[in-house]
Parts: sequence; structure tokens; C-alpha cells
Amino acid sequence: MDKVFINGLTLNCVIGILPYEREHPQLLIIDAAMGCDTTEAAKTGDVTRTINYAAVAEFIENYCKERKAGLLEELGEELCSRILSKFGAKYVAMRLTKPEAVGGATGGVGIEIARGDVPEGQSLLARLRF
Repeated sequence: MDKVFINGLTLNCVIGILPYEREHPQLLIIDAAMGCDTTEAAKTGDVTRTINYAAVAEFIENYCKERKAGLLEELGEELCSRILSKFGAKYVAMRLTKPEAVGGATGGVGIEIARGDVPEGQSLLARLRF
């Protein structure tokens, strides 16, 4: 199965359960990998025959800014579900990172989530990156 990916989508949104987090947008970095068959897009040059990563990125950014989720877990679940249904992905693997949430965590904190027909035999990180 082929993969369309978005790495390092950076946005500011309200995310978190602490009072300060509910009032002030914070940095959120999202990596996403979506399984699909790109054969027809490759043969025809037709972007409608694959997952349009620009459209997915715009959707993610708008959804995160409007949703104002409390937990990364609920935001990740909702994003995966909507990408599966809206964009026809076979699976979605996603990493959501809050780089400034915990002092001393220089690489940030967050979650990794995968939904759909996720390929077996490889780690979640392998699904996100090459």
C-alpha cells in the first residue's frame, strides 16, 4: 500500500485541559501518514485519484483551530476518523506533539495514534516516516 504523508504541520490552537491552556493558543505539531493506492494518480496525473495532502493539511488546521479540544487523545481520534471518511484513506497514522507543554521535554510531549487498516509488522513511527 502506498502512503501520502504530512510531516511537521505546525499550527497554534487551543488544546489542553488546564485553565491557562483553555485561554491561550499553543503550538501543536502534527505528522500524519495516510494509506492509499496512488497507481491511478501516477498514471493519469489526476490529483483526485489520490489523497490530496494540501486539502488534508487545510482540513487538519481548520479542525484543530475550531475544535479547541481538551485532550490530544480526543483530537487525534476525531482527526483520524474524519480523514478516513472524508478523504478515503485506508488507514491514518498520526503523531500530535505539544513542543512547549512540559518544561525540560526538549522534543515535546504528545501521542501517536493509528486507525483503519493499519499495515502489520512495522512500528507506528515507521508508518509516519521513511
